[in-house]
Amino acid sequence: MWSRSGQICATAYISLLINLNFRAQQLNNLLVQVIATVFAIVFSAAVTFILFKIVDSTVGLRVDKRVEEEGLDIYEHGESAYNR
Repeated sequence: MWSRSGQICATAYISLLINLNFRAQQLNNLLVQVIATVFAIVFSAAVTFILFKIVDSTVGLRVDKRVEEEGLDIYEHGESAYNR
């Protein structure tokens, strides 16, 4: 996310350095980049949510309550990580 905001700020700064004033075209380019950045964030969030729901409905995201209480180390590896 910081790289996108840095990209937008760098575009604005370079445009100011080159021409010392914003023209309508440069402002339009900045607006297009802001819209593309917002679209990329929304698209990524939507795809992540869809994949999350697919994984949750197929294999599940949580282990059984009994396994969670006993600890995943015992269930997965047959060893205790913190108890001696």
